[in-house]
Amino acid sequence: MNRRQWFATAGAVAGATALSGMMSRVASAAAPYPSRPIRLIVPFIAGTAPDSMARTISAELAPVLGQPLVVENVGGAGGIIG
Repeated sequence: MNRRQWFATAGAVAGATALSGMMSRVASAAAPYPSRPIRLIVPFIAGTAPDSMARTISAELAPVLGQPLVVENVGGAGGIIG
């Protein structure tokens, strides 16, 4: 290994070490998920079968997650929205 290769390798290792140190700080500073109510978007109007299913699932899932689930009905576009 010549001098040029050694410096290139050492620089790459130093850069990777510096980046990994920054990434660990970002991960530790993140808020625990979920920290606010969860929006469950249903791409159909209220009163339909998918709406009823979403409301049943949200009632069962909210105690498990410890956060309320808010069902939002967004009708239109043939179910593409959501």
